[in-house]
Amino acid sequence: MKKTLLLVVIMGVALVSAGCGPTYRTQQGAVIGAALGAWAGQDIGHNTESTLIGAAVGGVAGAVIGDAIEQYEYNNSTQYPYYRQQSGYYQSPPRRY
Repeated sequence: MKKTLLLVVIMGVALVSAGCGPTYRTQQGAVIGAALGAWAGQDIGHNTESTLIGAAVGGVAGAVIGDAIEQYEYNNSTQYPYYRQQSGYYQSPPRRY
């Protein structure tokens, strides 16, 4: 019962802190991935080593997925049209004299 309550509290804190403030998708993905990985590692292995391995793997996977989402949003943004990727290179914005 104590482990379940602790995991619920950790998951709640991780999800709430991931939504606070202006953060990058990479950071959000790392936090959420680490929390889910720790939960899965504890559920599968029932020991500290499994929890730590799950948190590490989940954090890395979450950061990679978050970075991919962030890059996709940046490349398809209408806010920064001059920096969109076009034919393999980034076009610089026009000069203003």
